[in-house]
Amino acid sequence: MIRALLLKLKRLLSRLAVLGVIPLWILRALVFIYRWLRFAYHAHVHPRRILGRLIPAALVCGVSYYVAGQIISEQPMRAIALSVSLLIIGVLVSRLYVALALFVVLAATFIWPSAIPKPITFGGAGLHFGEVLLIFILFTAYLKAYSEKRQMPSPLTPAVVFLFFTVLLSLAVSYRQYLANPRGFYDFKTVYNAARPLFPYAFFFGILFGIRNKRELRLFFNIALGLGCFVAFLVVVQYVVGRSTQLFFGMPENLIMGAIKGEQEDVSRIQPPGVPLNVLMFLTAFFLAVSHSGKQAKVYWLLTAVLTGGLALSFARNAWITAAFSFCLMLIIVPKQAKGRLAMGMIFGTVAGGLFLGTLMVLAPSRGAGLQKALSNRVQSIFAVRETYNDPSIKNRRTENREALTIALQNPIFGTGVGSPIRHEYLTRVRGGAVPFSTDMIHNSYLDIWVHYGAFGLFAFAWLSAVFLYRALRLYRRADELWVRCFALTFAINYVGWLMRSFVVMMMVRQQAEITVTAFAWGMVEVASLLYIPKSQSEQRRELSQARMVPVGVHDLPVSRS
Repeated sequence: MIRALLLKLKRLLSRLAVLGVIPLWILRALVFIYRWLRFAYHAHVHPRRILGRLIPAALVCGVSYYVAGQIISEQPMRAIALSVSLLIIGVLVSRLYVALALFVVLAATFIWPSAIPKPITFGGAGLHFGEVLLIFILFTAYLKAYSEKRQMPSPLTPAVVFLFFTVLLSLAVSYRQYLANPRGFYDFKTVYNAARPLFPYAFFFGILFGIRNKRELRLFFNIALGLGCFVAFLVVVQYVVGRSTQLFFGMPENLIMGAIKGEQEDVSRIQPPGVPLNVLMFLTAFFLAVSHSGKQAKVYWLLTAVLTGGLALSFARNAWITAAFSFCLMLIIVPKQAKGRLAMGMIFGTVAGGLFLGTLMVLAPSRGAGLQKALSNRVQSIFAVRETYNDPSIKNRRTENREALTIALQNPIFGTGVGSPIRHEYLTRVRGGAVPFSTDMIHNSYLDIWVHYGAFGLFAFAWLSAVFLYRALRLYRRADELWVRCFALTFAINYVGWLMRSFVVMMMVRQQAEITVTAFAWGMVEVASLLYIPKSQSEQRRELSQARMVPVGVHDLPVSRS
């Protein structure tokens, strides 16, 4: 009985201690707001800057109020967890590149979208935490840019806006057909979930308005490079531990351990959402390694080795082909003095990989022989054209593409609307025959866009691709720092490989990781173009003439300190 009373007293004191902190937080917040307003009044700060500071602060205070309510009704441990979440929100408001990195973690690393909780649900659908975070990033980034009068002119902006316009147009077509036939395929949940993967393209605006200077751009790039290495490391560990442990959250069962053709049945085909980031950062780290010297080169070579291990053990043939194609394209684009370094880097990497595999076969003969056989079988399957052509899954894709092309030609301008199905005969391995099959996913991104988004969607992606490649190559030629030129070239080359893969993979409008990495490349190139390309004399004269046309007000004059 005494023990129970002591426990109740302890809980009461813990709650009182936590509740005693709340008035202190409120008092500190009020003092901070008063001091900031006083400083703004005496320094003649523009009201726009006050708005840009106060609205994120009000957002944090609102969350604080919600957390305080949870603290009153919940246990102390719950209160501590909520307080930590409040601290994280405060960090995200003040350091927006941390929020951008967190979104990359949620969308394109080791977490499948099905494993992310949905705090907001409606009509059988909803928004998971990553999408809510992206909305928060867009709101805060635009508000900060508005308060600081930062103009971020980008040729990609109207193209991305037009892309989202085509999405809204396709949604309107789908819901119009839903109203005509409520019992058909166009229900709200199907249409919403079909258009939902395109939302991460808005990540481009988060980077464009959220990254404010060169320091933040370099930090965000290093974080993304580190995340790519972390994903590669997890792939290697997953291969080592095998079926016993699953390191990628929410991975579908058929992707955890898909069997490789041949005797090595237990080899894992690990294709987590982070594979696109792994490929992009593998190319970038390799080019950085051959372009630098000294300690920096050693660091980049180490990162390249980690990324190479993750890429090899993912057994993703599409990623391998993209990497090989990108290397060939890189050898064509770079100047003559850099081609020798690239060739030597490729030879060095191949020799190092062979030595590693030979050492593994000596130290662990069974494991090394199994890995060598699995890799060789996987590489040989790329060149087995006849077997691949006659494979039932490839035949199904050819039938699917023919049906999609027929539907696209019947609705060439506006398409059939997002979420509309494609019906065809599906060849099965088990039954040995064909069964009726219906799906809204097409293993050809261009046909997928044409069928569901019409000619407007194709034009939007063609516009985006042309402008991005021009801007990336322009940044590669004119940037005044080596690391910027390196990532500009590799991002452009990887994007060309991405466009080639889109003929056989539903990447552009279906796969969240590829879309996030693409928006990441768009944003990085645009921000770097604004920060690292020296302005021409004509641009400087134009800015000077515009500045002379703007009248100078009283509040824009410097304040005397006397």
